[in-house]
Amino acid sequence: MLLTFLIKRFLGMLITLIGALTLTFFLTQVIPGDAAIMKVGQFADPTAIANMRKLMGLDEPLHRQYLIYLKNILRGELGHSWKTGNEVVEDLKIRLPATLELVFWAMLSSFFLGLVWGVVSAFRKGGVADIAAQIFGIVGGAIPIFWLALMGVYVFYFLLHITPAPTGRLGILDEPPSPITGFYVLDSLLEGDFDLLLKSLHYLILPVLCLDILLIPPISRMVYTSVLNVLSSNYIRTAKAYGLSERLIRYRYALRNALIPVITLCGQLFAHLIGGIVLVEVVFAWNGIGRYAVNSLQVADLAPVRAFILVVIVCSLLVNFIIDLIYFYLDPRIKG
Repeated sequence: MLLTFLIKRFLGMLITLIGALTLTFFLTQVIPGDAAIMKVGQFADPTAIANMRKLMGLDEPLHRQYLIYLKNILRGELGHSWKTGNEVVEDLKIRLPATLELVFWAMLSSFFLGLVWGVVSAFRKGGVADIAAQIFGIVGGAIPIFWLALMGVYVFYFLLHITPAPTGRLGILDEPPSPITGFYVLDSLLEGDFDLLLKSLHYLILPVLCLDILLIPPISRMVYTSVLNVLSSNYIRTAKAYGLSERLIRYRYALRNALIPVITLCGQLFAHLIGGIVLVEVVFAWNGIGRYAVNSLQVADLAPVRAFILVVIVCSLLVNFIIDLIYFYLDPRIKG
């Protein structure tokens, strides 16, 4: 049964990936700008521009460019960035850990805070926490993440001097830790450099806080709704009739079952997180793949843009696949 489940999910992921790659290729073709002109300069003679287009493969018919693009992906080649002068794979190796570290801390903190807030709101329905969660959900969902990041820098750095300058993962004069995992917090801990560990956490605070404001409202409201639905179910009423303690019913039975739809929501929020993280990386000069894609997009360097979209698609598919596996083991109806 598990094998059949895995085969179905794998085929679905493969079809989604091929469709997404096809859309990515043809949509990036309509991006304004000519990479050959960008590289040699707009005042170069037509012969130099034509030679550069041939060198970059831009003189090939569109369908042939597409087939070459798919062939290169199958070989693990994501193209060459003319802006950085490196292979895109090498650029991603440098920048991907920065984005993953930001994603990890944002998801971890928002899940914990949203879970606690949602549970407290549900167990004390109509109380202060419930009202505050409703207000925060409306306001937090309406604030543009780009504006929020800019205001965060203005208030907490410029006015209050609480957070560091938006210079990336560390200060301009700070030496990063040895690249063991690429996660500055973990690498600093492994090196035993606690001063650098505190600095890394300090630079993470404001970007993570901005993403938390994007993620906490939907998580807390989903927890709130799910807990209330579980508390009104028949088996909870039966447990109360048997005289089980309120604490045992809430935290062992109700909360555990209420978390199942929250897991699905966290997977869906991953796509929203990637969209928000691009803007956050730009504001905070975070050297991740989102900022890399934006900088490349501005000069019509298409290979990094396509690689960024590919990474996002693959990560989203993997997250959804893991969630499907969790559901397979948690929900017996899927096994049947």
